[in-house]
Amino acid sequence: MSKLEVCTLVFISHLLSFFLLYPGWSAFIFGAIASLAFAPLHLFFLLAPCFAGLLILLYQKTPKQGLILGWLFGLGHFTAGLYWIQFAFQTANLGHIGPLAVIGLASILAVFTSLVGGLTALWSVTRIQQVWFFSSLWALMEWLRSYILTGFPWNLVGYAWDISLLQTTAWIGIYGLSFLTVLAAASFASKSTKLIISTSAILITLWATGSYRLSQAPYLENKDINIRVVQASIPQQLKWQPDQQQKNLQLYLSLSQLKAERPLKAVLWPEAAVTLPFTEESSLTSLLQTAVPEGGVLITGGIRVLNTEGMNPKVYNSLFVVNSQAKIMGTYDKIHLTPFGEYVPLKNWLGIEKLTAGSLDFSVGESQKVLDIALLPPFQPLICYEGIFPGSVIGSNSRAGWFVNLTNDAWFGESYGPHQHLAIVRVRAIEHGIPLVRVANNGISAVIDGYGRILHHLELNQIGFIDFCLPQPLPQPTFYSHWRELCFIIMIMLSLAVGYLCRPK
Repeated sequence: MSKLEVCTLVFISHLLSFFLLYPGWSAFIFGAIASLAFAPLHLFFLLAPCFAGLLILLYQKTPKQGLILGWLFGLGHFTAGLYWIQFAFQTANLGHIGPLAVIGLASILAVFTSLVGGLTALWSVTRIQQVWFFSSLWALMEWLRSYILTGFPWNLVGYAWDISLLQTTAWIGIYGLSFLTVLAAASFASKSTKLIISTSAILITLWATGSYRLSQAPYLENKDINIRVVQASIPQQLKWQPDQQQKNLQLYLSLSQLKAERPLKAVLWPEAAVTLPFTEESSLTSLLQTAVPEGGVLITGGIRVLNTEGMNPKVYNSLFVVNSQAKIMGTYDKIHLTPFGEYVPLKNWLGIEKLTAGSLDFSVGESQKVLDIALLPPFQPLICYEGIFPGSVIGSNSRAGWFVNLTNDAWFGESYGPHQHLAIVRVRAIEHGIPLVRVANNGISAVIDGYGRILHHLELNQIGFIDFCLPQPLPQPTFYSHWRELCFIIMIMLSLAVGYLCRPK
């Protein structure tokens, strides 16, 4: 036996010893490694050893031990996957709070994985049962994570895949794809060759089907609807400085006024591109008018202030549509506010202000809506991280022709955060077969068609614009757009039933 073989065996022996002697640390490490499956790395193959390793640790454990191991897995998973949140606190000169915020958020989100571990240990007897129950519970907890405490469905397991397998979300949604992914990964702990081959074959078949779908999908554009996306990449530290506001606005105006090869119908600016409140600056819309193409509109993010007699004014993170006559043709107020960024939960107890400028918390808008503006197909606004919520999209009842996602990822620097954000929101386009135009102050601006293909984009820190023909939506709404989570619910019910039927006689 060679020295290399001896060293390899010794290393594996020590690794197994550590795995068995320190299950808590092992669960934490498995969770952290699993986070590498997401953008921008997409090392999806790491999910199998990580989930299988957790299931081996959970085997024949008490529910209390399962709760602890599940929580530690989640703590590692969310701490590593959301490390970039600390940069937002550094940008706001609260760097000392950043690491605590990451660990605090990870600890809360780990409660969901803790319940998965505890219930799996409570209900499972055999390894086969364990796989089915664990996969069902994980997917259910991802779904719950999207709604409880305003929700935070970031980095659901299904987002680990490439565009071919993501085509599946047009039928089963991202929750359904997460379930199948966890089922295939967890099956490696079952010691059942049939189950491993079967679940792997399902994913391979879906990948091949998605690849075929993409190969047959034409690139359809509205040749007469030309749009410009503007990315100014203004550093967050300068964005709200009073002495920089006019200079920042002038940068957007100058990029918008550059000559286009074809007549433009719309110019798009990102979230809060205009930092002067629309209701207090009577000359503001006249100034913005200079950025509006002839006969077209400017779609921009801005701040709307609603003054109420005897009360503090209400402040909204809004989208405005301004025409060439300096009139506001439509508005939308953000529904899903970002905790700590736009409001502070339990503000009186915590005693801290939100990270964005101003002492007042933002107010919640009334409802999601589709804006129908002349000369443009109807569009649904999704401001910032509203695009990460599958339930935010109105769907087939009032179908939009395109999504407009205004955002600002300048908070997070050159981290994984902006890449993960883009990877998540583009799945909304696939789920509904509707193109999505994403415009960021600094982040990754992109034009995405109804199959999730990124047709054009601007990189992080890049100043510039994209002129493009608006992609057409798919002719018919997708199955998911019609039925939403129906497939997911059926899959979970069948999985729980199979797990129950696999109990020992």
